[in-house]
Amino acid sequence: MRAIADDFGLPPDTPAKLMAATTRHLGQQANAADAVLAAATELGIDPAAAVKLAALAG
Repeated sequence: MRAIADDFGLPPDTPAKLMAATTRHLGQQANAADAVLAAATELGIDPAAAVKLAALAG
C-alpha cells in the first residue's frame, strides 16, 4: 500500500488514515465503496488513490 501512496504523492500514513476514516463512514453510507469515497473527500485525497488503497487493504 505504501507504494501506491508514494505513486500518488501521499504521506506514508495515508493508508491507515483512509481505513480509519472509511470505518467511520460505513454506517452513514449505502455501501463500502461510498464509504471509501466519503473518506477520500474527508481526507482530501484523490478518489482513485483511495479506491486502490482500499482494494489492497480488503
